[in-house]
Amino acid sequence: MSPLRIAYVINSLEGGGAASPVPAILSLLRDPGADVRLLALTRRNGKALPAIEEAGIETRIRPGGEKDHGAAVRWLLDKARAFGATHLWTSLTRATLLGQVVGARLGIPVVSWQHNAFLKPWNERLLRWRAGASALWVADSRQVADLTVARLQVPPERLITWPIFFAD
Repeated sequence: MSPLRIAYVINSLEGGGAASPVPAILSLLRDPGADVRLLALTRRNGKALPAIEEAGIETRIRPGGEKDHGAAVRWLLDKARAFGATHLWTSLTRATLLGQVVGARLGIPVVSWQHNAFLKPWNERLLRWRAGASALWVADSRQVADLTVARLQVPPERLITWPIFFAD
């Protein structure tokens, strides 16, 4: 069996947000043998990048904005195809929606993180409408899992809970 080639798609490399746990998550995927590459849809302040680079995670950053969705899909499709991705793993709404489009075009499964108890109303509607386009959803807590089932109507059998946060 050939190794998994996971393209992990994230909205941005802004520090203090969803990018913070990325080095630990990708290391856990990489340690058993998966080939992992991070694809960031935009840089923003880039404060998450030093920890990602220190972890040795290969990263591609798209030059572009946050509203040019067509260009972002083309970029993501090109990078995922060039990498030979067997799976897409998405984080946050924009990365999830664009990743679902690319996953469908490449015929590969999409795994989507849901790690936010608050969703803007339009993001909630879009994610609910597209929920079936992700093969698996991962919630970072029991509360987020419950909200994902209730609000996004993700069937419980397509949802797992992986608590990624820890405290000293």
